[in-house]
Amino acid sequence: MKKYIFITVLILFFFSQKSLCQPFYCVPAIEENGHPPDSLTLYLTTIDLTAFVGMPVDSFLVKLPNNYDSMRVYGGHNPKRAGKLIISYINKNISVFIYVSTFKYMDPWSNYTTWDITLFRKENIDHIIVYKGSDCINGCLL
Repeated sequence: MKKYIFITVLILFFFSQKSLCQPFYCVPAIEENGHPPDSLTLYLTTIDLTAFVGMPVDSFLVKLPNNYDSMRVYGGHNPKRAGKLIISYINKNISVFIYVSTFKYMDPWSNYTTWDITLFRKENIDHIIVYKGSDCINGCLL
């Protein structure tokens, strides 16, 4: 009898742990809204964004799923000076902000607030922040 109880407890423990863990890391089984987190959210919360600082924007973009809904360069503190690339996954309510502060390949100033995205992608990353809705989920500045 003890053997059956032990095996039952062992099986229950195994299945409860499996529901909480993904193949390479352990993650929460549910988000605050009560729904399981999607794979894009899991990926963007676990990726080390600091590893891309000082590297070209393209080096980070190749790590992102390319099923985004929009990708556009926006102004920074001064709206006529390029400052960030925003990638939006509208269905997932996720936005990735890639900030550049020093420019080597493009002129960051534009009276019409339009910039060459191809040249922006060559610039080096200053920092990256990921939002789910209005909540920062990775790269949050203190």
